[in-house]
Amino acid sequence: MVRTENILALITLEAYTSGIEWMLNHIGPGCLMAGVWFLAGLDSLRNSAGESQKPAYLEGWIRASAVTAIVPLMFGGTGLVRIPLRRISGDCYRYVHDIEKEFQGQPANRILLDAGTWVYLKDRVIMRDRAAAVCSQGMGGTGDFSGFLSRIATKRYSKILVRDYHDPDFWYESFLWTKPRGIRQALLDNYRETGHIPAAKGPLAVKDWAEDPHFFGEITVLTPKTDSPQN
Repeated sequence: MVRTENILALITLEAYTSGIEWMLNHIGPGCLMAGVWFLAGLDSLRNSAGESQKPAYLEGWIRASAVTAIVPLMFGGTGLVRIPLRRISGDCYRYVHDIEKEFQGQPANRILLDAGTWVYLKDRVIMRDRAAAVCSQGMGGTGDFSGFLSRIATKRYSKILVRDYHDPDFWYESFLWTKPRGIRQALLDNYRETGHIPAAKGPLAVKDWAEDPHFFGEITVLTPKTDSPQN
């Protein structure tokens, strides 16, 4: 049986590690487990109170109202019910369509998009060399990128779509890494810029979002240089 101490320890660990790499669902498992046992405990208290004394007429209505209020509040807190506001601009849809156009007519497993998975789902492609995994390993000083560097050198990808290509905080070679891994230089040596997808614009494009606005930033389209044969 799950003990309260174990749940509290899990939530504490999740809260601590959120400072290392934060994401929306980071504390989700612990909160879900705690919520389940909280509702079970709440029901147990209600039954105990009902057995100890018969509630007065007014008290019964108060309890019923409280339980009724909990349901919409819980739905609102979990995001199941929300005000029907348009949270993104129309240009965000243009941004998505522009990404999808880069995949048209080519196998999805030959095009590397740094972040974003929906373009691979219809072809059931599990894409490697994604920016989140590379960045996490590079930031922690772990991981062997020889395979990724080899795929770049042999021009395995017919296209590579990356954000912040020329910025110091490039996900594939951040200035925050303890040591460079040569990924940026490998891209510069073997790929050339052939296009750009403009960043999503509009008053609601990324304003006040919990999501990282990086995912709506400008994308640089890279294609293999033709001075050597592709493999």
